[in-house]
Amino acid sequence: MRAQLFIILIFFISIRANAQFTVSIFNPSCRGDCNGQVEITPITGYNFAWSNGDNLAYADSLCAGTYSCTISDSEGIALDTINVEVAVPSGNNYQINVIDASCPGAYNGAISITPLLAVPPYSYFVGKNDSDFAYAIDSISVFTGLDTGDYTLVLIDGNGCKETLNTYLGELSNVCTGITDETNRFNLNVYPNPVAHKLEIELQGIASNSLNFSIVDISGQILSWQTINPIAKTEIDVSSLAAGMYFIQFQDGQQSWLRKFVKE
Repeated sequence: MRAQLFIILIFFISIRANAQFTVSIFNPSCRGDCNGQVEITPITGYNFAWSNGDNLAYADSLCAGTYSCTISDSEGIALDTINVEVAVPSGNNYQINVIDASCPGAYNGAISITPLLAVPPYSYFVGKNDSDFAYAIDSISVFTGLDTGDYTLVLIDGNGCKETLNTYLGELSNVCTGITDETNRFNLNVYPNPVAHKLEIELQGIASNSLNFSIVDISGQILSWQTINPIAKTEIDVSSLAAGMYFIQFQDGQQSWLRKFVKE
């Protein structure tokens, strides 16, 4: 993916050559990326010396920062030096709000995600740090039915920019009755993991007669989907997938869950 286009036109007149130049800045596509670029026109009859060592009319593979370029004529006489800033937006891309559970085991906590500077559309993955079980509903930013504990949030925007955040979901009261609500939980086994060819899925505790699931890559793109009988064991052929990390997303009505697996 090319750097996010954010063009700034800068005009200046060289006293020596009475020349006018245009500077175009392509900022990095994501925070932390180094794929920015700066281009200068015109290029015929001029030499360029960038502070990062480039000697063409453009400098690429740039991180956020300030760069300078000295422009010389065909005889090597310096005409002018320009300074440009390659930047990414400052501030938070997302706002995370947490509603604590009433007590451990109640599964009535919630996490909501509000995009601030990120570019739509969005994909969100929310998982507990103490297991590989995760809750996820693509582009829906409120996750309910959560227990207490540490959670990892993987947030991906329309530019493919990925941000990983951690948050803690606590409890509202110090004294709990011991009554728990298990209606949002079920037993789920996905094996072997890592997997080379065939992935087995076993489910228990699902009330419905059918369950939709899809295979999702780390960028949030759905690669395949189908409907299965949650009572029977299901076998999935993943041999055609490239090596890497993937997710199986299960959906039962308005609820959705995610299980990650690694393709060898």
